[in-house]
Amino acid sequence: MPLSRTGLFAALLACLLAGCVKENLDDCPAEGGYGLVFYYPGNGTTDIFREKIGSVDVYFYDMDGREVLARVLSEAELDRYQGIVPELADGTYTVVCWGNVDGYSSFTTTDPLTDARLYQRQYFAGDTITDFDPLYFGRRTVTIESRREATDTVMFVSAHINMEVHIGDYTGVISAGDTGKGIISLTNVAVGYDFAMDTTGESSVIYPQWTREPSTGEIEAMFDLLRFGNDNPIELQVRDLDEGEVIATVGLAQFLADNGINVEGVNEITVPIYILFDESDGFYVSVDPWDTAGVEPVPRK
Repeated sequence: MPLSRTGLFAALLACLLAGCVKENLDDCPAEGGYGLVFYYPGNGTTDIFREKIGSVDVYFYDMDGREVLARVLSEAELDRYQGIVPELADGTYTVVCWGNVDGYSSFTTTDPLTDARLYQRQYFAGDTITDFDPLYFGRRTVTIESRREATDTVMFVSAHINMEVHIGDYTGVISAGDTGKGIISLTNVAVGYDFAMDTTGESSVIYPQWTREPSTGEIEAMFDLLRFGNDNPIELQVRDLDEGEVIATVGLAQFLADNGINVEGVNEITVPIYILFDESDGFYVSVDPWDTAGVEPVPRK
């Protein structure tokens, strides 16, 4: 007989809690205690949390929005228990979780909740932005009662979008060898989140690192951005390193519309942009090298 929705959810929790049946039970809920487990289904229904998330920064806030507990859970801790057992007094709390906060992210403040912000680390330091962490986010309200055995679940969502930019037949002069930055830039890129995963309104320019394939000369850049919508102000620019001249500009919103790419309401998404320069002093833009047929070259400005 098929399991009910309640039965399926109970089975899921049992699988998540199964990680506690190991040598070290320090991170697991005591019998009759409270535990919070993490769950991320990607674009489906199966939990893929450990495939995508290697660490979690967890913050608990009381009903006044004051921080009462902060923990950074490492990969090893998540292997033991995919969640957290908070040692807190009975009460109702807001829990905010960030996954994969690493070298490209920095918290400017975490207390109080209304002022808490996460920024791209290079931006906050005044340096050139080259990439973003592949962030994930979860938030919910929980009630802890010491006399009640309970397990709540924080559902994570993706807080980033994967970007791939490929450039074929690059006509500019490459003076930095087979790797570097400066050829590709994206303008009007969001650089920060509040603790509801809304962008802060500030934007900047990213200059992603690129590599060149020696046999073909094709340039490739793979990087992440904070979430953006289908209607966005981002522009991708390709520059001649020798002259500093912009030789191609692609409006991201128009590119998404032209190629039927929807970035809203989906967790795992990659936006692939292929630019092919043409001898007729123009360039083609498509989602991959094989979709340029029939596309008219765009004149360079």
